[in-house]
Amino acid sequence: MKNGFKYAIIPTIVTCNAILAQDHRVLIPDIQGEWWQIAGNPGLGEYTDEKQQPVDFGI
Repeated sequence: MKNGFKYAIIPTIVTCNAILAQDHRVLIPDIQGEWWQIAGNPGLGEYTDEKQQPVDFGI
């Protein structure tokens, strides 16, 4: 890394951090609309069981 780049990027990062630190808003999620189901018990054929639960899924 060239010294000129290092001397330009460090003040930029420090300045951005200072600007972002001034924002003290607390963001609160706001659910809009009705809830809907996003996961359910899959049909696993002979392995389907009443005790099974959908797990390890990502949104």
